[in-house]
Order: sequence, then structure tokens, then C-alpha cells
Amino acid sequence: MQKNLSSGRIHWLDFARVLACFVVVLAHSCDFYVAAMETSPVDFFSGSAWGTLTRACVPLFVMFSGVLLLPTEQPAPVFYRKRLSKIVFPLIFWSLVTPFFYYFYGMFSLDQAFRYVVTFPFGFNLATIPLWYLYMLVGLYLFIPVISPWIRSASKKDLELFLKIWGISLFVPYLQLLAPAAGYEGNYGNMGILGVCDWNAIGMFYYTSGFLGYLVLGYYMNKYPFHWSVPKTLSIGIPLFLLGYAITFCGFISVEKNYPALEVIWYFTNINVFLMTFAAFAMLQKVRIRNERANAWLKRTAILSFGIYLVHFFFVQCVHDWVCQWNIAPYFQIPMIAVLAFSVSYAIAWLLSKLPKSRYLIG
Repeated sequence: MQKNLSSGRIHWLDFARVLACFVVVLAHSCDFYVAAMETSPVDFFSGSAWGTLTRACVPLFVMFSGVLLLPTEQPAPVFYRKRLSKIVFPLIFWSLVTPFFYYFYGMFSLDQAFRYVVTFPFGFNLATIPLWYLYMLVGLYLFIPVISPWIRSASKKDLELFLKIWGISLFVPYLQLLAPAAGYEGNYGNMGILGVCDWNAIGMFYYTSGFLGYLVLGYYMNKYPFHWSVPKTLSIGIPLFLLGYAITFCGFISVEKNYPALEVIWYFTNINVFLMTFAAFAMLQKVRIRNERANAWLKRTAILSFGIYLVHFFFVQCVHDWVCQWNIAPYFQIPMIAVLAFSVSYAIAWLLSKLPKSRYLIG
């Protein structure tokens, strides 16, 4: 684990956070093109190809949290006060403000903007789609003090056993897709499996599935890193990533207009996206940057990454509306939108970081 001895920072993690943040922007730059499934095959194919490449970004961020926060040594009240304030206050602020950006941009009516503002406590909306991640992150943070005593006492084999059980849960989305083909009729119209039904949302793997597994996996891979050479890491990581990519991309474009199945193939918590995430994390751990200027820039940008995430969605929309007027193929438009939107979002996050109490705006 490469650290700066004076600051204790993990340089590869700074690089990884910046890269993952850019990939999030790239992911949302694909949305316009994936949505053209029924109108433009070229747009849909381009959006699917680039979008599949980005599927590991969110699981990677959860794994980074596992590296940085597990196990916490702080008492639960202290941990909640310090960590949740960095999420809840920005969540409230951007949930209240972002709908009016779209109103002034001409995409929403004033009534629609107000409706989104009033209803944000129930969940994200069309104006604040990326904020779904914050609701999930709050849930993980609430559980970190609970799981930390076990993390501290767990042996390597204990962690591996949990991860194996979690690994089984990565196949459950596909099991649910296949169950009707095997004759499964559900219960009273509810097609839930493994105990899920109208009166019970909690299935067999509920407590050992989801993003919690990525949180523990990040901790595990940081505490017990694979002592592979760079060539060996690449020889394993690249094929695994390409395998996950191939399954995800081919499955996504083959499903056509079955929207629920499309989402299953792109689930962050399915086996194919796990392959991409595991491979990416293992390869990122091997990154070594010797240039001090580059490390300084990465540190600054990594600190701003949460702010970039919070502000980027609206600017992706603006940049797309500009770039799509150019006579450029969609598979070139997508990365251009991502680069421009990331740059604008970086500048906005940097400016906001100069304001007093900026932690309440960008964490």
C-alpha cells in the first residue's frame, strides 16, 4: 500500500477516486443515447458500449469507503455526527436547489420543480437521479459502527466466508429472471423468489447481499492485498474485466425492449459487474505515480470528487444539448460530453469549496 509518509495518504486511492468520479460522469453522459433504443440503433449501441464500460464506478466508490472507514474506532454517535453530516446536508441542499436549475433551463415547469422539492425526503427524482447513491450511502454508514466490532475480530477466513455467501447473492437477479421460465408462478401475483412476497420484502440473502459486500470486499482487499506482480495482476485483471464487460454488453443489447431485464443486466450487484469491479480494484491497487505535482493534483481533485458528483448531472444535460448539435458520431460525442461536463463540474466544485461552510454544500 503506497502512502505518503508525511500525510498518510494512499496515492493509488486518490488516483482511483478521481478516475471513478470521471467514469460516473461518463456513465451519465451515456443516458441520452441508451434512451434512444427505439429511435436510433447507432445511438443505443454507442451508449450501451460506453455505458457498460462504466458499470464498475459505483461499486468501486463503495469499496473505497471500505478501505477508508472499516473498521471505525469511533463510538457510533461520534461516527454518525461526523460522517452523516457530510452526506445529509449536501443531500438536502442539492435536492432543494437542483430542480430549479432545470426550471430556469426551461426543462421543468415551476409546479414540477416545487413538487420535486416537496417530495425529495421520499427519494430522488428526475432532477436528482445521481442522489440515489447518497440514500444508499447513508444506509451503509448507519451500519458501519455495527459491523466494525466483527470486522476487527474477524479472521481472514471469516471474511472470506462472508464474501463467498455474498458472492452467491450476485446470481440472485438472474435466478429471478429464469424462475418463470422454469414454471415458477410466484405468490398471488408477486414474482419474488427465496421468500419475497407481498407481505415480506426480506428474502433469503437480504442481509448478506447488496452494497455491504463491496464495503467488506474493499476492506478485505486492502488488508490482504494480492502480492502479485504488475504483469500477473494485468494478466488476471484484464481478462476478468473483459469477461464481465462482454457478458454485460452482450446481455444488455440482446434484451432489446425488456426494460426490467435491462436493469438486471446492469445491476451493480450482479456477477458480471462484480467481475469488472474486482478486476478494476485489483489493477488500481498497483498504480504508482512518482510525480509529486501529479500526486498533489490528484489529492486536490480526490477531495473535490464528492462535490463533482453532486453538481455534474445538470451540466451533463447542458453539455449534451450543446454537443449533440455537432456533426459528430455519437460514440465520439459521449466521451466529449464527459470531459467537458467533468471540467465544468470540477470548476464549480472548486469555487464552492472556497465558500464558508462549504462542507454543507459539497461534503
